[in-house]
Order: sequence, then C-alpha cells, then structure tokens
Amino acid sequence: MIIAKIKEKIYIVLNKIHLWIFKVEMGPETARFAKNIGYMSFGTIGYTAILFIANFSVIRFFGPEEYGKYILLFSIVSLLTMPMYFGLHTSLTKFLPENDGDENGQKKISATAISLAILLTVICAAIYIFFSDTLANQLKVSASLFILAITYSVFAVFKGLADALLKGLKEFREQAKFALYYAVVILALFFILWFCTGSRSYTVYAGSIIAGIIFYSLFVFIKYRKRVFPLSYDRAVGSKLLNYGFFSTIGALSWAIIGTSDRFFLNNLSDAKIVGIYAAYYGASMLITSRALGVFLNVFFPTVAGIKDKKIIGKKLNKMMLVSAIPIFLLNCITIFAAIFLYGESYPLNFGWMAAFSISSVIFTFSSIRWNLVAAEGVVSMRYCAIHSIICIVINLASNALLVARFNVLGAVFASVISSTYLLAVSALYFYKYEQTRT
Repeated sequence: MIIAKIKEKIYIVLNKIHLWIFKVEMGPETARFAKNIGYMSFGTIGYTAILFIANFSVIRFFGPEEYGKYILLFSIVSLLTMPMYFGLHTSLTKFLPENDGDENGQKKISATAISLAILLTVICAAIYIFFSDTLANQLKVSASLFILAITYSVFAVFKGLADALLKGLKEFREQAKFALYYAVVILALFFILWFCTGSRSYTVYAGSIIAGIIFYSLFVFIKYRKRVFPLSYDRAVGSKLLNYGFFSTIGALSWAIIGTSDRFFLNNLSDAKIVGIYAAYYGASMLITSRALGVFLNVFFPTVAGIKDKKIIGKKLNKMMLVSAIPIFLLNCITIFAAIFLYGESYPLNFGWMAAFSISSVIFTFSSIRWNLVAAEGVVSMRYCAIHSIICIVINLASNALLVARFNVLGAVFASVISSTYLLAVSALYFYKYEQTRT
C-alpha cells in the first residue's frame, strides 16, 4: 500500500511537470516511459553511489598520475571496442523492439548479432596483439597498458551486448538490478585487491572492473539464454544488422573521439598527471549529467525506435532543453567544486575550469540526446549521422591540435565544446531537412 501511494504521488508530480512544459497531460506511452526511467534511475543511483567509493579512492589515494593512466586505459578501450562491436550492440537495441511479440524473430536477431560480434572480437584482438608495440608507441603509452586495454576491450564487448539485449527486450527493471550487482562485485574486489596487495596501481581498479564485467555478462546471458542460444547466423538478418551497424559505428566513433582525443593530446604534450587532473574535472562535470543521460538514453532509444513521428518528440526535447539548461549548468558547477575539494590538494581548484567544464557538459548532454533521436529513425538517418560524424572527427582533431598546445586543459575543453556544438546543430537540422526533401 505504501509503495502504491508513493508511485501514485510520483505520477501526479510527473504529470504536473509534463503539463507545465508541454501543455498536455501524460499519455500511456509517456507514463510507461517514465516508469522505465524510474527503474533505471533507481539502479543508476545505487550503481553510481557504490562505484563512486572506488573511483574516489583511486582519484584521492592513488593520485593524479595513476588515475591518469586508468583514464588513458579506458580511453584506449573506447576506441578498440569500436570495430569489435561494429555497431551490433546498437543494432540489437534498434531491431529487437521492432520485433516485440515475435520471440523467434528476436532470438534470430540476438543469436546472429552475438555470433558476428564474437567473430569480429577474435579477429580484432589478434590484430591488436600483433601490432601492440606499434600502437602503444603511437599512443605514447606502455606496452603493458595497451595489452591490458585489449583484454579489457574483449570483455567490455560482451557487457555491451548484454546491456543491448536487456534494452532491446525492454527489461529495464532487470538491467537496473544487474547494474547494482555489478557495482557491488567491483567495489568488493577493488578493496580486497588493494588491501591484500598494498598496491596503488591503476591495474587494481582495472582488474576489479574486468571481473565485474565477466560477472555481469555471464549473469545476463545465463538468465536470458533461451533468447540467445544456441548461437546461429541468418544471412538476411546479419546483413541488416551490419548495414545499420556500419553507420552506427561511424557515428559512435565521433563520440568516442570527442571523449578520448583530448586525453591523448594532453598526455602527448604534458603527462599522465595532467590527464588525471583533467579527467577529475571532466568526471565531476559528468558525475550527475552522464548518469542521468545514461538512464534517459537507455530507455529513450529503444522507445523512440518504435515511434514513427519523431519530429514531435524533437519539439518536446527542444522545450526540455530550454527549461533545463541553466539548472544543469549550476548543478554541474556545484558538483565540480565539491568533488575537486574532496579529491585533495593534488587537484587544484580553478573556477574558470569549473565554468568551462559545466558548459561543455550541458552541450554534450543535449547533443547526445538529439543524436540518438536522429539515429533511431533508420538506415537513412544513420547515413546522415555517419557523414557528419566524419566531419566532426576532423573538426575535433584539428581543434585539439590547435587549442591544447596553446591553452592546455582549457584548450581540450574548448575542443570538446566545438565538436559537441557541431553535432547538436546538425542533429537539430535533420528533421527540417528531411521534411523539406519529402515535400
């Protein structure tokens, strides 16, 4: 009874907010969307709170240099996993909801996607290992760090597929629950390894996360084994998944480069310590917004994939962004100040950086949401995204090359702002151009 009353009050509040912003009450689809957001919010808040303890310990007690090495590791993983996925995780999230109610059809999609991902992962991992020394030298990292990144990437692919499976099947409640288990495993292993070995190396944290990924992936695939196994390959389905995944990969590459290139430029022009300080500010600026964004997109993409008229959703998003921009900026400033203060004297307080990172976070968040709306349209929209992603990659690399050398940390932030603004602009123009073409 108590839970039912709480749910009823939450619905009333959300309905009032919806009425205030959009001038109409929530419909059944919006209410269902809000319910799924609620599940993911609960899981994400718990997951973030648990992992924040481990992340905070690494940042404060391991120091900027070791944290910088972990960030470089994570940045490399973001790039290595791109050809391993080949957009198959996005294809799963896109096409499973479109076959809602057809269990055999969904199983065919899941089995084909995972079979292709395993093949691509094996091929890519072999290539990475063969050229590991060359690639490590090009990225200015140690060979051991790069090998660890390859290992991390292999397991990360399977977690990404597990997440995509849950999203595509709209099992948001289960996904939230599994995320909590995942966080607990990582936290427990992190402190066990830290205290047992006495090591303050980034590898302690990385090893704990890899173990958590293995646990999470096994848990999901075992529970939903009837939706995946036995693995099989359907040529028509595979062609469809790869076609969409190809353009998705190019689009995802632009986001990966925006999120990682600044680290490599800073590492090349400065050192891992500066990368650690930069990452501490960046992480603090995204501490709340990235989690909220992750929750929103987790439900948003598979939901809008099945809605035909996405232009109306775009108009609603415009209103939401207009209302929330300043509050999000102020919230980010407060979060960054509190986080940097807690991280200790190794991380300098700089109010100019706080404002710049907060602005960057707002623009990145809005552009991500807009981009996902366009991507959910179909293959044509993904082609549009791919073209502008390539342009954005050039803009981002050129901006970093010019600005990081001159302005250091602020230069990296400015480069991110420029890239995110470009993606926000072209994604906002998509539906207008599409309507003009049709008429």
